Amino acid sequence: MRSEELAISNEKLGDSATCGGRAIRSSAIASFFASLRTGFARCYYPYRVFKNKFPLASFITSRIMTMLVILFILGWALFGLMSLHRATSLTR
Repeated sequence: MRSEELAISNEKLGDSATCGGRAIRSSAIASFFASLRTGFARCYYPYRVFKNKFPLASFITSRIMTMLVILFILGWALFGLMSLHRATSLTR
């Protein structure tokens, strides 16, 4: 689509678009993403202060948290695979 056609289609739509037959205002979408950004900023603020004050400790903490999450997921996968096997060493 050329830029002129895009500009014309944007003028026709105005400030709203349709999704499943319903009109959605772009300002509503923008306010939704702004509220998500604000909520994320509130949650991230304490970590950002910690990261600025103690960069090495925050790096080590983030690596340990990542390792724990990966080990947790691998543990669930291991128990899931064990439950699929009919005769495990635990049932003998």
